Amino acid sequence: MLSAKDLLENETLNNVVDKILINKQFVDECVDKIKNDILKDNKIDSNDIPALIYIVTLLLNNKPEIKINQETMTEVLKLLIVKLLVKVDYIKLQNEIPLIPEQEKLIDMSLQLLGTTLIVIKKWCKCL
Repeated sequence: MLSAKDLLENETLNNVVDKILINKQFVDECVDKIKNDILKDNKIDSNDIPALIYIVTLLLNNKPEIKINQETMTEVLKLLIVKLLVKVDYIKLQNEIPLIPEQEKLIDMSLQLLGTTLIVIKKWCKCL
């Protein structure tokens, strides 16, 4: 997965995310929930990353006019999260590394899990 810095430099992905961010209602809902649910303590720790991704994906799924294919979903969601964190003044784009490496790794892993589908061929349980 691309780093946050590389995503911010990717023109194609930025165009997709900017089209999502045009929806003022979506942005306002995300910013409100991030400020009230995630940044209550003015920091994002490992417990907040899943909640952050949940908020963004839940609100994004409730906007039927926004469609993202599976191939670019993780990069678009990560860039969207970065840009929303800029809007709530949590990170600054002028920083060389916009996200702390631990936060970025947790976001990457969580987004990969979000895109994972478990295939169950058959059910089997051995009870003793």
